[in-house]
Amino acid sequence: MRAWAAAGYLAAAWLAFLPGFYDGNALKWALLYFPAVALAARFALDPPKLLRIDAASATALALLGWAAFSLLWSQDWRNGLIGVFNGAACLALFWWARNRPEVLPKAAALGIAAAAVIQQGVGYHGGFGNPNFLAEFLLMAAPFVCLHRFGWALAGFAAALLLFRVDALMGAALNGGLVWASLEYRLDLLMAAILMWADAPVWGQGLGSYDLLYPLYGEGHVLSDPGLSAGAAHNDLLQLHAELGLVGAGLAGLLAWYALRRLWGELTPLDRACLASLAIGAVLALGEFPLQNPATASLAAMSLGVLTRGVRTFPVQVPALRLMFPAASVALLAYGISATVAQMTFALVDLKNQPALDAYVFTRTAYRSNPLDPMLRHHLYLTAVGARMDADTIDRAEAVAATASPHHTRYLILKAARSAGDPVVAQAFLAELQRRPLSGPVLDPLKRHLELHR
Repeated sequence: MRAWAAAGYLAAAWLAFLPGFYDGNALKWALLYFPAVALAARFALDPPKLLRIDAASATALALLGWAAFSLLWSQDWRNGLIGVFNGAACLALFWWARNRPEVLPKAAALGIAAAAVIQQGVGYHGGFGNPNFLAEFLLMAAPFVCLHRFGWALAGFAAALLLFRVDALMGAALNGGLVWASLEYRLDLLMAAILMWADAPVWGQGLGSYDLLYPLYGEGHVLSDPGLSAGAAHNDLLQLHAELGLVGAGLAGLLAWYALRRLWGELTPLDRACLASLAIGAVLALGEFPLQNPATASLAAMSLGVLTRGVRTFPVQVPALRLMFPAASVALLAYGISATVAQMTFALVDLKNQPALDAYVFTRTAYRSNPLDPMLRHHLYLTAVGARMDADTIDRAEAVAATASPHHTRYLILKAARSAGDPVVAQAFLAELQRRPLSGPVLDPLKRHLELHR
C-alpha cells in the first residue's frame, strides 16, 4: 500500500498542471522537491556515523556538485541555480528508486492511465500542456506498463482513449524534425551548442548559460529566429557538453556506464524495462530535451537508480549531515513555494486586456517572489516600459533583463509594440527601442534579422 501511495504521489506530480501558468513544468518540479526534502529529513533526524556510498551514487553526487560549481563562471547563474534544484530532486529520486524499485512501474502505470483520462476529459495534453511532452512521457513510461498484472489491459485502455486525441500522439513526430521549419530551427540551436562547447571544451560555459549565449554564435550560421528564447538546445547531450564541458559529460557518461554494466549480469524484467526506457529517452534527447522535463527526467533518474544497484560500496564519514541536509531541504522548499507563488501571480498578467500599470505591478510582485526565473526578468522590463514608468525604474528593470537574455527582451518589446491594443502603450515600446538602439555582440544578430524582415 505504501508503494502505491508513493507511486500515486509521483504520478500526480508528473501530471500536475494549471493552464494559467506560463511554465507548465514549474508546479511539477515544486512537487518533486518533496521526495528530496523527505530524504533529507530522514538523514537529518537520524544521521548514521558511517554512510555507505557506492561508486554510482558518488558519481551522481559529483555530477550535481560540478553543475553547482560551474555557477561560478556561468553567464546566467540564476537560471543555472534552478537547474541545480531540479538536479537535486532527480538525485533524490535516483536514491529512492535504488531502495524502493517497485515504485517505478506502479508510478508509470498510474501516470499513463491518468494522462489518458485527463486528455480525454479536460485536454491540456494529458496534464503536460504540450503534445511533445505528453508523447515523450508515454514513450518512456510504456516499457514499465507491461510489468504490472493488468499492464496490457491498461495499455489498451490508454491507447483507446488517446486515439480520440490523435494530435497528442503525433505532436512529437510533427514538431520533432519532420517539418522542415522545425528541423531548420533545431539545426541552428545544435550548431550554436557545438560552437559554444568548442569555446570551453573542458569546463563548459556554466550551467544555465545556453539561452543567454546562443545569439553570440550566430556568425557561423544563419539563425532562423535570433530573438527566440530557446531555453534548451533541443539536444541534451550537446547542451551538457556546452554548459558542463568534458568534465560534466564524462561524469554523466560514467554514470551511464554503471547502468549499462547491468547487461553483463542477470536481467530482471524491471531491469529490461529501465534499459528500454533509457534507450527511448536517449533517442528523444537527440532532438528534444527529456532531461529538462520533470516527468521524463524522473523516469530517467529512477531507471538509472534501479540499474546501478549492487555497485561496490565504500564507507564515508558524514559528521556534517545534520547541517547539510536540513539546509538543502530548506532551500528546495523555499524555492518550490516561491516559484509556485510567482507563477500564480504572473498568471494575472494580461498585456493586451488590462491596464499597463497593473501588468507591471503583477510582474514586479512575481519577480520579487522568484528573481531566478528568466521569463520574469524579461517581462519586468517589458511591463515597465509599457506602463511608462520613470527612467530610473526602466533602467533598473533593463539591467535585470540583461542578466537573462537581452536579445529576447528586445524581441518581446518589438512584438509588444506591434500587437499592443493601446496606441499610447505601443508608442512607449517604440520610443524605448529608439532610445536604446539594438547594438552589441548579443543584439546584432537580432538587428540584422529585423532589417532582413522589415
